[in-house]
Amino acid sequence: WNAGVLTLEESRALERGLDVVAEQIAGGAQPTATDEDVHTLIDRLLHDAVGTVASKLHTGRSRNDQVATATRLWTIDACARVDAAVRALQQ
Repeated sequence: WNAGVLTLEESRALERGLDVVAEQIAGGAQPTATDEDVHTLIDRLLHDAVGTVASKLHTGRSRNDQVATATRLWTIDACARVDAAVRALQQ
């Protein structure tokens, strides 16, 4: 919201919506025939959760930015899981 694209309330709505989307995906939400990839799945679920403000989520971000961010977040999570597994093995 510091860039002036979102109001503080819109920013908070997007954060709440992304938490809902994360729960849905963790719970097994599946793509539909119209979802091209994980990004369109997330976008659709976010629109369902918060409405039109979801369209502002990717303002100023290219598709490549989205893919790089998703890959980075997945890698961070995977490293944390591997670290936990190694610690468990060591014990």
